[in-house]
Amino acid sequence: LFAGLAAAGVALPGAAVFAAVALIVAARVPPGRAFDHVDWSLLLFFAGLFVVVEGLAHTGALDRLFAQVAPLIGRGDAAGDAAFVGLTVVASNLVSNVPAVLVARHWVPHMPDPTWGWIMLAWASTLAGNLTLFGSVANIIVMESAGPRGEIGFWRFLRYGVVLTALSLAIGFGVLALERALGLFALLGL
Repeated sequence: LFAGLAAAGVALPGAAVFAAVALIVAARVPPGRAFDHVDWSLLLFFAGLFVVVEGLAHTGALDRLFAQVAPLIGRGDAAGDAAFVGLTVVASNLVSNVPAVLVARHWVPHMPDPTWGWIMLAWASTLAGNLTLFGSVANIIVMESAGPRGEIGFWRFLRYGVVLTALSLAIGFGVLALERALGLFALLGL
């Protein structure tokens, strides 16, 4: 339902709310019972993240950070792409990948090839979520749900995350570089 509404051009927040209400009505679940299953601490965590990131954006600190790497990113070559991917990975693990994308979306239009900027942002922020527990809210949800029965902790997660993220970023960057240089997917008929 959500995907259909979004594909029909309904704004994502509206599609999500409409789909949620439709599911509650169709399931005939009393609203109170539905609200019992809402993870309020997670909602507060998300809200807090967005408030902090927006506050940080208003200080101009993020724009100053981008200004430092903009000359390299602005080159439009592999080194510039690597700098943007690196910035995305760092930002995604400082504030989590979703808030990082909300900040970086203001930078992409200023890149030499914004289409590649969007592709790299989507790809790098997704993979960056594997580096640390804080890289993705999904990681936090899983760790919180596991509780003491599946306690992993920050450092243990990081040990796996460094290896997996480095490998997936290296392979992915290679594929994207080949596509950009040779039109790899077009050559393969994709």
